[in-house]
Amino acid sequence: TNEDAILTATSGGPNENEPCDPQNFLVLIKAGSKAKYGQRRKIWRNSTCPTTYKNYKMPYRFMLAMPAHETIDPNGHNQGKTASPEEIMDMEKIRNESVVHEDMEFLALKDVYDDSNLKVIRMLEWAMDRGMTDATSMV
Repeated sequence: TNEDAILTATSGGPNENEPCDPQNFLVLIKAGSKAKYGQRRKIWRNSTCPTTYKNYKMPYRFMLAMPAHETIDPNGHNQGKTASPEEIMDMEKIRNESVVHEDMEFLALKDVYDDSNLKVIRMLEWAMDRGMTDATSMV
């Protein structure tokens, strides 16, 4: 079963003789912020994963950046640039989704492929700001 798989995956800590405590796990799901990725989150939420994680007191969060529909020119000086109508529509959709499901966090950066590494760094900062310790395992 999925629950057995999680126990197997989490058993054995820093020392083979020490069991891992599932409550020390934090599951952060790097998710796209465009509206089309909402279907992927829906499929995941409708799976057995959320219930299994809850049974083991393992929190999970979808981590999203702000929607970006246009390429960002790193050499440009667009300080006064505003969000496009598509970006605003996606922001409204994901905000409404987050109110309903309460499992999403928004990171302070635009969701562009070239910034994937920065998104992971922001995810780690988010976890540290919320009390991640040496005993916490992040998946």
